Amino acid sequence: MVEKKRSTPLTTQEPTLLEKIFINRYRPYISLVVIGFIVFAQCLFFDFTHLDDDVLVLRNFHFISDTSNFFKAFQTDVFWGGASDVYYRPMMTISLMIDALPAKPTPFVFHLSNILIHLVASCLVYVFFIKIGNSKNLSFLFAVLFTVHPVLTQAVAWIPGRNDPLLALFVLLSFIHFMNFLETKRVSYIFWHFLFFALALFTKETALALIVLCPLYLWLIRKESMRVLPGGVVVVGWAAIGVFWFLLRQAAFAHPVEYTFAYITRSILSNSPAILLYIGKIIFPFNLSVVPILQDSTLWYGVIATIIVAVLLLISGNRRFNHILFGFLWFAFSMLPILIGVNPDLRHNFSEHRVYLPLLGFMIVLMEMDCIKKADFRKKDVLILCAGVILMFSMLNVLHGRNFKDRLGFWLNAVKNSPHYVVAHNNLGSAYYSMGNLEGAEKEYTKCATLGPLHPIVHNNLGLIYVRRGLLKEAEVEFKKALENPIFYDALINLGHLYYRTGREREAEPLWKRAVEVNPNYPEAYSHLAVYYYNLKEFPRAIYYLNEFQKRGGRIDPVLLRVLQSYLEVKY
Repeated sequence: MVEKKRSTPLTTQEPTLLEKIFINRYRPYISLVVIGFIVFAQCLFFDFTHLDDDVLVLRNFHFISDTSNFFKAFQTDVFWGGASDVYYRPMMTISLMIDALPAKPTPFVFHLSNILIHLVASCLVYVFFIKIGNSKNLSFLFAVLFTVHPVLTQAVAWIPGRNDPLLALFVLLSFIHFMNFLETKRVSYIFWHFLFFALALFTKETALALIVLCPLYLWLIRKESMRVLPGGVVVVGWAAIGVFWFLLRQAAFAHPVEYTFAYITRSILSNSPAILLYIGKIIFPFNLSVVPILQDSTLWYGVIATIIVAVLLLISGNRRFNHILFGFLWFAFSMLPILIGVNPDLRHNFSEHRVYLPLLGFMIVLMEMDCIKKADFRKKDVLILCAGVILMFSMLNVLHGRNFKDRLGFWLNAVKNSPHYVVAHNNLGSAYYSMGNLEGAEKEYTKCATLGPLHPIVHNNLGLIYVRRGLLKEAEVEFKKALENPIFYDALINLGHLYYRTGREREAEPLWKRAVEVNPNYPEAYSHLAVYYYNLKEFPRAIYYLNEFQKRGGRIDPVLLRVLQSYLEVKY
C-alpha cells in the first residue's frame, strides 16, 4: 500500500499590524472619526472669523433660522443678494439652516457640523480608495492622511469652508454608487447616483466634473465603454439634472457676474501657477495661510514636490498608468474652477479649503509610486515612518488651526502672509474698528491705498472712520466714492444715515429705498425708513417698514414700538 503524499496546505499571508488593530469591520471608520475629532476638537471653541461667516450666519441669521425659507435657498445667491451674484450654494445654505435650529447663532454648533461633515467625508475616502483598486492598508493610511492633512485645516476650522467637504461628501457618494451599479447592475444604484449628483451640483458647480470622471473611470480603470450603461439613461439623467440646476441658478441671480470665454481663458492661464502652489502645500504643508495670493506665495515647494513625484513615478516598475492618468485627470478637472477669478477688480486668493476634492486625485497618483505601493506594513520602521508623518501633519494642523480662532487672529495672519492683498488689510482694519481702535483701523485702510485703486468697501470703511471722528464732509466724500458701484448696499445705508444726521432727511430716503431694492433681505434699511416715516407722522408707512424690519430679525426699539402700537389701537 503506497502512502499518499500529503498536500501542503495553502498559507495565507499574515495580517499586518494595521489590519490587526485598525482594519477590521467598522474599526477603520471608528479610527478615522476618533483621530479626526482629536485633531479638530479645538475648533469647537473657535469664534467667527468675519470672513463670510459674518454675512452667512450673523447678518442673515433671521433667514437661516426660519425653516420656511428652505426653498428660498434655491432662489438666491448664497449671500442673499448684494452687488453681484456669483456663488450658487443652496446645500450650503440648508446646512446652515440645520445648525440654526437652536435659534441662536452659537459658533460651537456650526463648528461641530464642520467637523462631522469632514469626518463622514474621510470615511467615504477610505471606501473610495478601496473600490478603485487599492489595498486596505494603503487606503486606510491615505484616508488618515486626508483626515489630518494641514492643507485641509481651513475646510474644517473656518465655518464657510464646509462647502468643499460637503461637495466631496456628495461627489463620493455619487461616484461610489456609480461604481456599485457597474459591479452589480442594480438599477437602484443609478437612482442614488443621480440623487447625490444633484445634491453635489447644488453644493458647488465643480460637481459637473462627475460627468467627465464617471466615463473616465469606465474607460481607464474598468476598461469598458459607455455601452454597458442602460440605454443612455445615465447620460440623459446627467443632462436633465444639469439643465434643471442651470435654469434654477439663472433664475436665482438678480445681478449675475458675466464671464466671457476670453476672460475665463485669461484667468485660467494667469492663475495656473496656483497649481504648483497647491501641490507644494500637499507635499510640504509648511507655508500655509488663511487667504494666500500668488504674489506673496512661494512656488518653490511646488516645483520641488512636482519633480520628486515625477521622478518617483518614473522609477517605479509596478505603476498602473491607467490609475495615474485617472488620478491626474481627477485632480485637473476638479482644480479647473479654482483658477477662474470671480472678481477682476481684486486679486484672486487661493484658499486652501478649495483643494479638498482635487487632493483625492493627487493621492491616487501618489499611491502608484513603488516606494508607497510596495511598502511592507509588517516592518516596524515602515509603521514608525507612517506614524511619524501622520503625527507631524496632525501637529501642523493644530498649529495652523489656531489662526482661525477669532477675527483678529485670522486677519493678522492674512496680513502677515499676504501683505499685498487689499482685502486682508481692509478686514484687519474692520477688526480694529469693531474693537474701537480707530488709529489701527485707519492705518490699515490707508495701507490699502498703496496697493492700488481703493475698492468701494475700503472707501465705505474710511467713511465710517471719519464719521466716528466727526469729519462728516470727508465721510460723505468717501461714501460717494464707494457708490461709484451704485448698488453697494452698505454705502447706500451709511450715506443715507449721514444725510439724516445732518438734517438732509429727504436725500436719505431714496438711498435707503434703493438699498431695499438692491438687497431686500437685510434689515438695516427698513429700520431707517420706519424711523424716517414715523418722524414725518406717516404712520402706515412706518408700520410697514417696521414689520419688514422685524421679519428679517431686526430688534425693534421699544419706545417706537409702543407709539406705533398706540397708533394702531386708535386707528384700527
